[in-house]
Amino acid sequence: MNRKRILLILLFVFIIASTAVGIWQRNNIKAIVEFSRYSNKEISDKMVKDKEALKEEIKGSAPDLIRDFTPEEQQLIASGKVTIDEMVKKVLNEQSNASQNVKEDSATTKSSTSTSPSQSENASKINAVINEQVAKMYGFEAYYLGQLGSIESNAKSGATSSSADGKTVINRKTISQYINTAASLESKCDAKINAVLSSLKTQLVNLGGDVSIVDTLRNAYENEKSLKKAYYMSLLK
Repeated sequence: MNRKRILLILLFVFIIASTAVGIWQRNNIKAIVEFSRYSNKEISDKMVKDKEALKEEIKGSAPDLIRDFTPEEQQLIASGKVTIDEMVKKVLNEQSNASQNVKEDSATTKSSTSTSPSQSENASKINAVINEQVAKMYGFEAYYLGQLGSIESNAKSGATSSSADGKTVINRKTISQYINTAASLESKCDAKINAVLSSLKTQLVNLGGDVSIVDTLRNAYENEKSLKKAYYMSLLK
């Protein structure tokens, strides 16, 4: 299936799904635009660069930001072989051990300009709550967006068929079913992410941290979603 035909099908999909308005629809339109502009490698590279840019943007509040899940770990979550909680616990333990080693190494090299113990302890708490909530975000993204990838793969074979005279026919009922399933999954993921960000904001307020990071993470999530969708679309070629 060539790129032009995929674009036409996608546009048709969103015409018949025009009742689904708001952020969901805007995010899908953004994904189509990105799909039309970039190859799957360019989209993949952009996702990596965006994650690095996110780390730079929030390092003032989280200088020791937790790592993202590897593709293998994401697949384990998406397949249900490992739960989100199990993977979050795994990477948080890794981060905790690494941070402890850094503290021990730096204990003998403190300068006279170092922060007070209370300031350092509060900064560590802020970094810890950010890491915990970001890890949960990574987990929900891996699970729900991984499910969207499976839907895209199934849609590749079910979106169109050939008529008796050899013409391509768009299967409206099948497409509608895929749209409804995808919308439901995305809605569940959005609800989980919103709950995580709400919890993070509350904890940051209590610790006197910078709550602007919440909007930064929310925007990063929306960008990640549209790029993931664009990537899955590129695989339909």
